[in-house]
Amino acid sequence: MSDIVVLVDEGRREAIARLEEAVSGWRASQGRAPLPAEALPALPGGAHVAGDHEWRLRRHDLDLVRSLLRRRPPSRVLDFGAWNGWLSHRLAAGGHEVTAADPFVGGAALGARWPGVVGWRRVQAELGDLERLDERFDVVIANRCLQFTPDPVAAVETLRRLLEPGGMLIATGLMIYRSPETPAARIAAEREAFRAWSGLELFLAPTRGILDRSDWARLEAAGMRTSPYGALRLANLRARLDRGRPEHRYAIC
Repeated sequence: MSDIVVLVDEGRREAIARLEEAVSGWRASQGRAPLPAEALPALPGGAHVAGDHEWRLRRHDLDLVRSLLRRRPPSRVLDFGAWNGWLSHRLAAGGHEVTAADPFVGGAALGARWPGVVGWRRVQAELGDLERLDERFDVVIANRCLQFTPDPVAAVETLRRLLEPGGMLIATGLMIYRSPETPAARIAAEREAFRAWSGLELFLAPTRGILDRSDWARLEAAGMRTSPYGALRLANLRARLDRGRPEHRYAIC
């Protein structure tokens, strides 16, 4: 972790480390092993994640972000919610100067042991810590993380303040539910199971862990232009027929 810039206060850092250790143990107890180092450079593709639904969605995220940045010169990019740095790795390889920020810095997250030299900066930060960077970026990406914030609109406002004039904010992975009761019940059950196993809360901050149409409307009112993922037309059609399925959208401003 010596090459990770730490913006989180010491007490909070200890709480994050306890949660991360518990989550790792919980996943291990369920047979969910972290990805090996040799799998990382191929993400979001590769044999290790070939049948994984979540990584399939991230492949669409990569295509989306690349298309949005195609007409921009090499840019200073903040990847918030970077996790193990898979998107940062791809963008840095494309010539961008990337800062990957995430609260979690364990071996399955920002501290993942990438083969070779890591070509981007790694920063341990929660949303409220990012202003401590005292920097502005050409592009800020909320990487499938808005649903895990206490208030998605407030999160957008925080991230927007980190933009250079004329910069772009991209929010990927907005899974919008018309009827959030079913996913809310599933998340509640998972939180209770984790609490019983570890004695800890599953999420770092108070959050529902999902987005619904009221969140969508509020994001639009805050200036975020949302659009459906073109590659997920069939999934979005199913969402129109089944209220319990999410519509897959992204947002920019």
